Amino acid sequence: MQNGFVGFNILTVGLAPQTNNSEDITATQRVQDFYHGWYLHPFIFGDYSETMKKIVRLRLPSFTKKKSNLFMMEHLLRRYKAVGIRLDSGDLAYLSCQARKIFCCIEKEFAVSGFGKTSITASNDLNEETLDALNKQELF
Repeated sequence: MQNGFVGFNILTVGLAPQTNNSEDITATQRVQDFYHGWYLHPFIFGDYSETMKKIVRLRLPSFTKKKSNLFMMEHLLRRYKAVGIRLDSGDLAYLSCQARKIFCCIEKEFAVSGFGKTSITASNDLNEETLDALNKQELF
């Protein structure tokens, strides 16, 4: 036995609205719902995001509970420990808050104790302003 680690990596792109107006916020959320909703949402929650289902409708394949990756996700969460994620571009403070919300949701949804405290690491273009924003973010 080698006692190694097996893991998976999902490359995502962090998006943030260009301004605080409602159209930019809505457009950014829709892009995120499609970008992450195509493969990440079914993997974690067993179905496409509500935004995708509303817009694409019957053209989307449907998941039965048996066909869903939900069973695999439940198995993975109970058997393996998440090490963490690395954010390296975009609004790191905003994205780390969003990641933390998702981790907390997974902890609650799948009853996985401690998943909400999974490590989030930021890298790349870190400067004093970014570090200050990370330190000021709301903690859960």
